[in-house]
Amino acid sequence: MHIHLWPYKAIYIGISPDNDVHAHHAVQICIGLDKDISVQDYKAQSIHTGQCIVIFEDVPHKVLAQDNQIVVIYLEPEDRQNQQFLKALRQARSDGINTLPLTSKELGSISQHLFTDVDIDKVWKTVNKAVGLVYSPALSSRPRAFRILCQPKLLNI
Repeated sequence: MHIHLWPYKAIYIGISPDNDVHAHHAVQICIGLDKDISVQDYKAQSIHTGQCIVIFEDVPHKVLAQDNQIVVIYLEPEDRQNQQFLKALRQARSDGINTLPLTSKELGSISQHLFTDVDIDKVWKTVNKAVGLVYSPALSSRPRAFRILCQPKLLNI
């Protein structure tokens, strides 16, 4: 099991744990590495099955991938870069839970970037291409927030 964290994004790589119905504010992209996975949508009372499934924020769901090798990409929906991706994704797909097409070449590219050097920018680019969206800017090209650069000063009174 591996967990990688970046600002506004996280990736989990490993065996799918047993989970119960839950909802969270992060958008979740689940990718089955060795076989298809299923996600039960408790809002719409349906099951989605495929190699890549997106679960939008705040949707009650249960991942049905017991003992499958999976990759889960979590995206914070308030982040500006993620908002561009999610807006385009919502225009291409409805909200809730959707199965996304992934070719074996795209799956291989994602696996390569996850298991060789864990390059989030390359994984991000491949996921964008896989769902037919325009590649959004790399994490490294994003301007820094001013509040992070400022150092508080102590006043001697």
